[in-house]
Amino acid sequence: VYMEALRRYPSVVALVKKKAEENNDKIWLTFQDGRQFSYKDVDTITDILATGLIQNGVKPEDKVAIFAPNSPEWIFSYFAILKTGAIPVTVNTAFIKDPLIYNLEQPEVTHLVIDERLVDRYLEVHDKLSRIKTIIVIGKDYSSKLSTVKANVLSYHDIIKETKPEQEKLSLNQGWSAPSAIILTSGTTGRSKAVVTTNAQFIVTALDMIDAGGVRPDSIVYVYLPLFHIMALDLATISSMLANARMVLVERLNPATFWDDISKYHITHFHAVGPVFDILLKQPPSEKEKDHEEIIAIAYASKVVWIESVKRFNIKITGGYGSTEAGIPVTNPYSDVVSGKVPPGSCGKPVPAFEVAIVDKNDIPVKPGEVGEIVIRPKLPYVIFKEYYRMERETLDAFRDLWFHTGDLGRIDENGYIYFV
Repeated sequence: VYMEALRRYPSVVALVKKKAEENNDKIWLTFQDGRQFSYKDVDTITDILATGLIQNGVKPEDKVAIFAPNSPEWIFSYFAILKTGAIPVTVNTAFIKDPLIYNLEQPEVTHLVIDERLVDRYLEVHDKLSRIKTIIVIGKDYSSKLSTVKANVLSYHDIIKETKPEQEKLSLNQGWSAPSAIILTSGTTGRSKAVVTTNAQFIVTALDMIDAGGVRPDSIVYVYLPLFHIMALDLATISSMLANARMVLVERLNPATFWDDISKYHITHFHAVGPVFDILLKQPPSEKEKDHEEIIAIAYASKVVWIESVKRFNIKITGGYGSTEAGIPVTNPYSDVVSGKVPPGSCGKPVPAFEVAIVDKNDIPVKPGEVGEIVIRPKLPYVIFKEYYRMERETLDAFRDLWFHTGDLGRIDENGYIYFV
């Protein structure tokens, strides 16, 4: 199944184009402001934007950053950058000053797509960014602010309005090993690293999420986590497209209206990290928490939070463990999720494309129940990240003994379920 998916969709660009052919006018993306876009719309709009980017100097292998809140424009920019043969760099919208400089300088960003609401943030640091040649602004109220910037300043909306697509100039993104994005790690164990993810990684991880969540063509996936993280970008966005499903996108998590949206849009799936359930559990109880269709949370939580969330919200949780570097190599099949077989608090078991082990400081597997480092080894080529960009020593160190060392601690029980520690 993994090989068939990779043969059909050897890149994210190929996925966009082939899904447009398969689904045509079926709605894929609904945004909170009411705008809707079909699979065909997404392919057409991103062809136009990619052509405009090429006409304005974006070349293959260039690094093009996206600094914007969740929006259709964010997603279209991402796909369009790939269609130019360039590499999208995601930027954390919470960053200011030094972290923002690092997010743009470490991956050697030369072009920037930015939301007008974040222009002031950029202006605070632009004199320290040596490589930015082109700025594409989403919005209209920006020209006076950027008049002194030495880069070429363009309007995203003007590019869309004035450009005619030129198919012969566009890239198919070169297959399994080509980069699908550069995404910064969270930096919990040291300075953030710029992770070069691959097309194969994105397709395989999306397939894992479809399998765990039972995502089908009639599913509706709620995307509220930030698109600059792999969970929203790949696990939710790319997987919904791979499944021929629909996605509903909002700018951010709003715990006060979360269950209103679930009801309004008839959501069947959402993705979450542990703190999301903590936030939702702190909200006043409401009837809409339970009054909904079957919902699968493609998520991980501790045992206590898991049990309380399932009971209070009438949902099922898949479990899972992963990272920007590795995608999601541990989760549970849908049949186990809906049958209640998954032990609350567990991440699950290794998915078919990976080996996963828990090892001691000498890389020797520990006994069931003992805590050790989680290490991962792919069974297919290019299905985990390619490298830490411009960090060769760190890349080599992470892959010692032919395993990717996650730096995370975990344990495995006697039934083979893995637990994050």
